[in-house]
Amino acid sequence: MNDKYDLYEEAGVKEYWIVYPKDYIVQIFVLVNGVYERRPAMTRNDKVYSYTMPNLKIDLSEVFPVQ
Repeated sequence: MNDKYDLYEEAGVKEYWIVYPKDYIVQIFVLVNGVYERRPAMTRNDKVYSYTMPNLKIDLSEVFPVQ
């Protein structure tokens, strides 16, 4: 995961999401001045909004349903 993070940052990938399905968490990193900034972790109770694609909105309760 560290290698991919470094490669994406170096390549200029503007936004990078890591999904932890067992923990019901989405971690978002946004490229700012060539360096990733970590955003607050989102859980299944949150709605995730993309920082680079403003029309992308995901209700995590639909991704991580209560069991």
